[in-house]
Amino acid sequence: MISFREQMSKAYKTFPFALSMVIAEMPYSFLCAVFFFIPIYYIPGLNSDSSRAGYQFFIILITEVFSVTLAQAIAALTPSPFIAAYVNPFIIIIFALFCGVTIPKPQIPKFWRVWLYELNPFTRLIGGMVVTELHNLPVACTPAEYNQFRAPDGQSCGEYMRDFFASGAPGYLLDERANLCNYCAFKVGDEFYNPLGYSFSNRWRDLGIFIAFIFSNLAILFVAARFLNFNRR
Repeated sequence: MISFREQMSKAYKTFPFALSMVIAEMPYSFLCAVFFFIPIYYIPGLNSDSSRAGYQFFIILITEVFSVTLAQAIAALTPSPFIAAYVNPFIIIIFALFCGVTIPKPQIPKFWRVWLYELNPFTRLIGGMVVTELHNLPVACTPAEYNQFRAPDGQSCGEYMRDFFASGAPGYLLDERANLCNYCAFKVGDEFYNPLGYSFSNRWRDLGIFIAFIFSNLAILFVAARFLNFNRR
């Protein structure tokens, strides 16, 4: 952030300067969210129910605002645009690595899982979007996606797999009466994300935490603009 000229002319202080930069980005962020959301959501045919689509748009809008405020906070913390350009990708890569996509939560080493995964804003973004789309979504495997095996002689696939399903295992059989079993690993979308630590009941909580990260970015921005003005002489 460069406010040296304005400070020297005593036009205004760092806080209104920083605040004006944030406000100036809001219309742009809203337009980006709209033009990004419409093609990426409706062209693939994702759930058009208002409670699902509305949530997805809202979290994309929050992502736009979060990205802007994060970049501004980094700019305020660094002495030059050159340094900021190196710091910003590093932080985004860390967020992407530990949000549960590149490495699923159960496979993240415990040291990183107990704090970095939980403090990662992308964790809230991915968790909210995944559960909103997949909750109660029926799964129908294509022929290539079935796991095929043969039941023991004298047993149907349903009889052979009865104890497996009784234990709470996910999935379904294409034909329970057959001897050549075609097993689909998921019957409903919830069975995919539950082992990853996501829950549909937590989606609004995650969205609230994601909004809180925006306020933490703003706090860093305003404090850094006030006390770390690298252009002050």
